[in-house]
Amino acid sequence: MDTLYPNILIFHSLIRWIISILFIVSIVRWYLKRNQTVKIELLDKRLINSFLIFVTIQLILGFELYFRSPLVNYFLTHFSEAIHLRQPRFFGMEHSSMMLTGIILVCVGIVKSKQKETPYKTLFIYYGFAFLIIFFSIPWEFSPLTSRPLWRWF
Repeated sequence: MDTLYPNILIFHSLIRWIISILFIVSIVRWYLKRNQTVKIELLDKRLINSFLIFVTIQLILGFELYFRSPLVNYFLTHFSEAIHLRQPRFFGMEHSSMMLTGIILVCVGIVKSKQKETPYKTLFIYYGFAFLIIFFSIPWEFSPLTSRPLWRWF
């Protein structure tokens, strides 16, 4: 394992909190505005842009971790036995595929919201589903799938 891996892991872990907060703030705002037929306000555009910036950084860090992770390496090199093991399967397949699905849902929601009369309702629905997918695919300390500490430090 190289020396960059633990540092990337720390940043990846910290950014999940920023993304979670942006998700919750956005979903609450858009739930309250879901029936409005107005264009998206500047603050909401900034929320969208902030979310996209942090989720892109998170995705890049996640790809870097994917190719450096000993668990993923084991999963890829011993696929037939690793597919039956909870942690290698989670990080080698489930976590990454569900995160990508969530990010795609957010992007589709943003594009579709620009075409709708009630953009906030569309944003609320797509962000809501994406939040559920992403939230349950994060290895929280309390997750039944696999757990990691809530805070990682340098």
